[in-house]
Amino acid sequence: MYARYLYILFFILSINVSLSQSLTVKFGEKINYNPEYSAVGFFEQSGEKLLFQKKTNKNCDFIIHVFNSYLKTESKREFSLEGHVYIDIIDFLGQVVLFTSYTNNKHEELRAYLYDNSKGFQLTKILHKEANKQGYKANYILANQVVNQELHVLVELPFQPSTKEEVRYLKFNNQLQLLDEHYNKLDLICKPKKENDLIISNSGEVLLMKKYWDKINNFYIYKLGESVIKEVELKLKSRNIAAIDYLFNKKNELVISGFFSSPQKYNFEGYFLQKFDEELNLIHKNQYFINQKIINAFRTSKQIKEGDYGLTHFYITSFKQDTSGNHFLMAEHYGKKTVKEERYINRKGFICIKFNKNGNYVWGCPFKTDQLESKNMFGSTFCLNQTVEPIFFYNALENINLRKGVPVEYGVNNFCGVNQISFSAAGIPINKPLRVDFPDSNQEKFALKPKPIKTNIGHTVLIGLDAIAENSMVVIIE
Repeated sequence: MYARYLYILFFILSINVSLSQSLTVKFGEKINYNPEYSAVGFFEQSGEKLLFQKKTNKNCDFIIHVFNSYLKTESKREFSLEGHVYIDIIDFLGQVVLFTSYTNNKHEELRAYLYDNSKGFQLTKILHKEANKQGYKANYILANQVVNQELHVLVELPFQPSTKEEVRYLKFNNQLQLLDEHYNKLDLICKPKKENDLIISNSGEVLLMKKYWDKINNFYIYKLGESVIKEVELKLKSRNIAAIDYLFNKKNELVISGFFSSPQKYNFEGYFLQKFDEELNLIHKNQYFINQKIINAFRTSKQIKEGDYGLTHFYITSFKQDTSGNHFLMAEHYGKKTVKEERYINRKGFICIKFNKNGNYVWGCPFKTDQLESKNMFGSTFCLNQTVEPIFFYNALENINLRKGVPVEYGVNNFCGVNQISFSAAGIPINKPLRVDFPDSNQEKFALKPKPIKTNIGHTVLIGLDAIAENSMVVIIE
């Protein structure tokens, strides 16, 4: 009884566990884990903390866990909107709002549901209606952030074969009232497989980032909010762009970085960086081939001779800028490997590329992990929302099968442990374990799922999951 009292007291005091000199972690109370649901948001509203878990499909089926300020469970709710398609859930000026798409009388409606702590989700209003055509539906995309208390929405008009793509841009005020609406027909034939992102600069400039596949990846930028929009095609000399990521710097310049592929096949053969001013004029560009150090880390000379020079099965995981203005582009390996007739997910490691504040290449560094995982649960790297410096984290999966258990420096009740990777000025990786003590009176072991959850609390929120996937907990890294 006395031990249980101490545990509860330990819990109420938020269980601050030191990760480093500037980071602490708080744990929520244990909740049942349902593999059919994934966490899509963790928001603070009116003194309560809310974890929104959505069924892993396009439908709007939710489980909502309500915690008090000490992360102790107060209630659990279920919510479902039959026939609705999930678009996004965001913090809109201090209120949690769910956005859905709903087909009604041959029209596709954009709907907003406001979350009330006592009543749950309540329909606020129908924001827009778009006519569907010949069995094809309109699609809604929310912008990446709210700027100047305004909500921006892109409407992809229904797909029509062999016609130019049509989009509609909508802007709403802080009361979700329509301020602006612009229709535009792009100079591109509509493709059924495409990716459109709506991004907003810190000054409120609205840009459409477009990617589509037509023998190769094609990338375009459009400036929206005008009767005539500006179009910029992203391209390089003699090479095709394979993948990109982007950010706005302190000068409100759009910085785009990524990888290009070889002429023979799709891979990562080199990397590039480009800068655009607010009018989308190109003001800086460069491109470099991946250095031999990186190539040799992930490929043998035989593989290069029989195949190609670049890296395969890599994808971009982050593009960040530190406090000095330097840029860091990171890509991670994801593949599959058969061992003794068993199929595993194989993560060979990641690469980090540094550009200085002017956008010029400084160094490129490989980091090998060579980890195998039967299910895609704990692999991959992650960053922290609140740190701008190039610090990455990954789970040490090789510790799971150790006979003597996880080394003590990784913490108590931790079944794999977390490693922190930073880089010296010369690009040399610094790897050290982080101690994370998971609180559990039954000594149940947990690990962090490496996917940060959308939140409005200014810190990184993750899910901790036990070794047999029965219980989970919210983990806040501050």
